[in-house]
Amino acid sequence: MDTPDIALGAIWYLAFLFSTTCHEAAHALVAKWGGDLTAFEGGQVTLNPVPHIMRSPFGMVVMPILSYVLGGWMIGWASAPYDPSWQRRHPHRSAWMALAGPAANFTLMLLSAGAIRTGIALGRFIPPTSISGFSGLALGPNGEPTFATSALSIFLCSTCCWAHSICCRSRRWTATRRHAPDERKNWPCAIWISFIEAASRLLVC
Repeated sequence: MDTPDIALGAIWYLAFLFSTTCHEAAHALVAKWGGDLTAFEGGQVTLNPVPHIMRSPFGMVVMPILSYVLGGWMIGWASAPYDPSWQRRHPHRSAWMALAGPAANFTLMLLSAGAIRTGIALGRFIPPTSISGFSGLALGPNGEPTFATSALSIFLCSTCCWAHSICCRSRRWTATRRHAPDERKNWPCAIWISFIEAASRLLVC
C-alpha cells in the first residue's frame, strides 16, 4: 500500500468515524428525549468518538481498517444501548429513536452534496468527466483530486450507502417487532425511512 492509498484511507476513516458517531449519538439523544437514559448514562450522547469506540472497538477500528486494506472501502458498526422495557412501553418513542440514526446520516449526506455543488458553482471544484471511484465526484481547479474534493466525495458516497443500508435494517426492525401489536404506532419511522431511502437512491444515481 503506497502513500496515496494510506492518505485516502485516512480520509475514509475520518468520514466513517464522524458519520458513525453522529448516527449513534442521534439514537442516544432521541432516546434521552423520550425518557430512556441508558445511552446517556453510558456517555453515548456525544460527538466524541472515544465512548463509541470503547463500546464497539472491533466495529469502529478493526473492521473498517481491515475492510479498507482488503477491499478499498470501509464498513463497520457501533451501537447505543437502550432499555428494552422502555421500548415495549413506548413503541412510538422507540420508533423515533430508530429513525434518528438514519436521519443523521441523511443530513450529513445532504450537507456533503450541498458543499460539492457550492464548490462547483464557485469555481473551486470542477465535475469529473467520468466517475471511477468513491473519491472522484469532484476535482480541484487543476483537474486533480484535493483533500477537500476527496473528503466530500467519500463522505457523500459513504454516508449515502450507510444510510441506505441502515434504512433497510430499520425497515426490517419496524416490520418484525414483537411488542407492538398496533403497527400504526411505527408510522413516523416507516414514512421517514421510505423518504430517506428514496432520496439516497436519487443522490447515488
